[in-house]
Amino acid sequence: MWIGSSQYSWRFYCLTIYASPQRSNRRMLSDHLNSVVDSCDEPWLIAGDFNSLLDVSERRGGSATSRNRCAFFSQDFLFNYELRDLGYCGSRFTWSRGGLSQHLDQAIENSSFDIFAPECLVRNLHRLKSNHRPIFVSLKPRQVEGTRPFRCLDSWMLHSEFRMLASSNWNSEESVVNMMENFRVKVQNWNNHVYLNIFSRKKQLIHELKIVQRLMELRLNRRFRSRAIELRQALEEVLKQEKLLWFQKSWSVWLLNGDRNTKYFHGRTLARRRRNKIEGLKVDGTDWCFDLVLLKQHVVGFYKNLFAMDYSVDGFLPCRGKFQVLSLVEKGSLDMEIQI
Repeated sequence: MWIGSSQYSWRFYCLTIYASPQRSNRRMLSDHLNSVVDSCDEPWLIAGDFNSLLDVSERRGGSATSRNRCAFFSQDFLFNYELRDLGYCGSRFTWSRGGLSQHLDQAIENSSFDIFAPECLVRNLHRLKSNHRPIFVSLKPRQVEGTRPFRCLDSWMLHSEFRMLASSNWNSEESVVNMMENFRVKVQNWNNHVYLNIFSRKKQLIHELKIVQRLMELRLNRRFRSRAIELRQALEEVLKQEKLLWFQKSWSVWLLNGDRNTKYFHGRTLARRRRNKIEGLKVDGTDWCFDLVLLKQHVVGFYKNLFAMDYSVDGFLPCRGKFQVLSLVEKGSLDMEIQI
């Protein structure tokens, strides 16, 4: 089925499936999945009970796992069709009966859906009456308030004013800490008022270029032609900056091997962002916690207890040998404030 919004002009194809445990009955489903993958270039998502394992490690208990159980929905299937498993947050196993537990319920996406919903999250909910855990797919991420760390962008180096800005705001007479803090404040102000947002500039240049090209179709004018050349050159520069930005965010060394595909770096960045994002934690080793307020309390409490432990030693440590006794002046120098 298609899910979308006519107001905001977006849609994606969602397919919910149930795969039969019998291999002979899966052929029709397999053929249908292949046709969907081959024919649909738009964003799509497939979720449900695949009755198959991605890996033999997704099973606990029971007899030895057969390789045939991993044949229908395998890593080769994802690789051949350039698909991605969305992963999950919560319990590892989605189906259980007796002493056997398996991860049978999955959600997979194509690359277009990865760009359409980069923060998509799959959560394995609590099991009630069924022997399956329901899976909850959320397209909209939770907004987490907080300050982002400052990072110097490689794309700034392409701007003609950045080197002058860096050299003029670096005073060797000050401490390194003060210089870095002053530079951070000034470069952030420069980024907001001079450099501006890369994606906003890209969108604006494309919009202006479309207008100029329409005017050129109505009336061929030398002024329009020169303006179109200027816009193309500016757009090319912005695209270089965007490529550097995604490369830096992806923390990738692939560029050294010759791959300069911005879409690839974009995908690497989104994957790393998902991997580093904490959606839930197992509190006290039993229950899963997804509440942001409780998560913050547990994390802060853990590190407070960790760094507030009393490691003081009563009495004297047994030492062998003769050591020189420090004078009062030498003892006082150990308590002096360290200056850089």
